[in-house]
Amino acid sequence: MVSTMSESELMKKLQRRMDEEMKDPVIKAQIAALKNYFKHLIYIQPKLYEVLVSLNIALTAKEERNARKENKEIFTVYTKLDHTTQKNLLSMKVNRKTGLAIKTLIGSESQRMFPKVEGAPFNVIYSTLTLNNMTIDISRDSNRFKLCEILLADEEDIGRVWNIDEVLEIMGNPIENDRAKYEFLYGLVKPFNERIEKQLGIPKFIDLNYTSVTINPVYIHAILKK
Repeated sequence: MVSTMSESELMKKLQRRMDEEMKDPVIKAQIAALKNYFKHLIYIQPKLYEVLVSLNIALTAKEERNARKENKEIFTVYTKLDHTTQKNLLSMKVNRKTGLAIKTLIGSESQRMFPKVEGAPFNVIYSTLTLNNMTIDISRDSNRFKLCEILLADEEDIGRVWNIDEVLEIMGNPIENDRAKYEFLYGLVKPFNERIEKQLGIPKFIDLNYTSVTINPVYIHAILKK
């Protein structure tokens, strides 16, 4: 007879294995290095970044080299500009005193990488989609327009997970075959996501699987007012 392991037993077994692996000095060192890296990484919004840059608090290349030679703490302060799709982030190195002062300054203030959207991002009247402080036009007589109208035109429905059948019915494209349903929406979502990333700087904005479609949960709180 083949014995089956319960879910709780399996979780305990996995936990024991993880505990054992955590004792490995190499893994412990890697985790410690990762924690230290994030401890010294500070994201701030563009306007505050500009103010800090104007204060000339950044370490010069020589000061940074000397600090590293002396094993002094160095913090990396970085930002992402609005109104741009550029992938490179702006950053500067600061000393420990300045880094801790910046952390105190921002405190509990949410430092968002993307600006919040007021209301619904898709304007049905003007047929425009606004994200990251930029706007693109959406062809009114298109399935892309219909998809935006479903996912992004009603503030109350933003973040709702839509069943594929619901979406197809609203769009007026009833399809019987399950694979054909997915392929139809995939052919719509994939190029649209690519356009949003290229023109608005936001990757993988729409999340599609074989049964449902929604806004990528990452952006529900990061960009949209939910």
